[in-house]
Amino acid sequence: MKKFLITFFGAVMCMSANAAVITSDFTELTTTGQTYSETVSLNDTYSSVYVDLIIKGDFDNVNVEWFRLFADGNLLAEWNTSTAGLTVVTNSATRDYTLSGTFAIAQSLWDSIAADGLLDVSWAIGPFSDPTPTQFGSDFVDYSFNATPSFVQVGAPASLLLIACALFGITSLRRRFK
Repeated sequence: MKKFLITFFGAVMCMSANAAVITSDFTELTTTGQTYSETVSLNDTYSSVYVDLIIKGDFDNVNVEWFRLFADGNLLAEWNTSTAGLTVVTNSATRDYTLSGTFAIAQSLWDSIAADGLLDVSWAIGPFSDPTPTQFGSDFVDYSFNATPSFVQVGAPASLLLIACALFGITSLRRRFK
């Protein structure tokens, strides 16, 4: 009985995990001005949506060397080496950088993006962001949309009543078979 209860409560705790990957992608940059897009079906409702993003390439000239990330046509991020709040690693001065960071999407914006049950993700790099895989290693874009799945909340009294009924039933069965 003790093992059963430990297993039961362990399973309940595992089910309460609260991180989910909505979509992710890794794409190697091969051409100047490269673009990308994908559409993903949203099988759940999400809250606290955030994006993890790592890009490597030529993104130092603010006007023409940039990276832009969109969701359903909404500009979520425009990054280059002078964007505040990013981790910037210089692989080769004026030529190759790795930029990484995480940012949240406002819940009201996410609700409008997810209203149709689809997430259209797209990105573009600037017209002078030259991929240089032979000089400094492959340039790439690596993103991940993450969130907390929204669950129906069961009130504490109802949860306690359910657990009490289950324990009563288990105890009754145990006494019956003794």
